Amino acid sequence: MALDGVLTREFDVESPVDKFFKAFLEISNLPVEDNATAVVTMDDGDLEKRKVKIKISSVDISKCYKKLEGIITVTPMNKGGSHVIWTVEYEKTRPEIEDPHSIIDTSIKYFQGIDAILVKERDEKIVKEMSEELFKFIRRSIIKSNKVLK
Repeated sequence: MALDGVLTREFDVESPVDKFFKAFLEISNLPVEDNATAVVTMDDGDLEKRKVKIKISSVDISKCYKKLEGIITVTPMNKGGSHVIWTVEYEKTRPEIEDPHSIIDTSIKYFQGIDAILVKERDEKIVKEMSEELFKFIRRSIIKSNKVLK
């Protein structure tokens, strides 16, 4: 079994491309738990392309994954709304560690939640709280699925 891999999912949201991408950037730059970091990086021109990479790390996550990075690309659709491509690149610490399917699926639900909030133009505080909950869920998901963290 390979230690590294890439998982990609595509989905659509109702929010306009700039509004969705801006919300993602704002939320991704929020501080997370004390022992965790989420670092957003962009190459030249990526802001125009609406593409960003986020590196997620913590003491707990590093027990299962040497590398856990997400790349989001948001493009406008002709009929309105946005098309999102979410890619997770990872490198496991050991072969018995599960591929991060639950992380990518949970992230998509989170992005769809952001979309629902933006479409209804609700308070962004809710989105920030969702960001914190997503990170906690990712950690719990890794712990539960791999049963290696205590």
